[in-house]
Amino acid sequence: MTERLTELEGVVLSEIGLRGNATAFKVRRSFELSASATWRGSAGAVYAAVKRLVGRGLLEARPIAGKRGGNHLLLSAKGKRALRAWALDFELASDPGFDPFRMRAGLWLGLPKDQLALHLDLVERAVIGRIAQLRVLGETEDEIGRAQVDLCIRLQELRLRWINELRDTSGINPDPSSARR
Repeated sequence: MTERLTELEGVVLSEIGLRGNATAFKVRRSFELSASATWRGSAGAVYAAVKRLVGRGLLEARPIAGKRGGNHLLLSAKGKRALRAWALDFELASDPGFDPFRMRAGLWLGLPKDQLALHLDLVERAVIGRIAQLRVLGETEDEIGRAQVDLCIRLQELRLRWINELRDTSGINPDPSSARR
């Protein structure tokens, strides 16, 4: 049985095997351009992950001729099996994972009503802005990226619904200048 991949390793293999980013630089660049601050923050970890994946025999590294050098990366047969196992791991796929909104939301409930009202207005505007950014990003993505962006948009829309339900149950009116959905 193949050793379980970390999320970072699975995404790196996906970038190389499915999205055509065949160098560590291109994989790192895809992380830097991510809509997620969490993934952008992982860009520096890409080189270490690639090195580990090569060492485990999941990636093959073929030197690139020329001044720039580097390696052309390919999934090995073992890497293809590992990527498939990672993609089909229903337990990890259903894990709520790292979610900054969820980790903070319960703490907002302890705010005084006036501060909660202001905070919900600010969070709502930020979420609406993020949805707009995601829609633009989705227009430039490949099929894999579009599916990811679509799920991100749906998550943001659920956050808006939660904000509005919290307002309703707390008797909070939104700021009239807010672009409430």
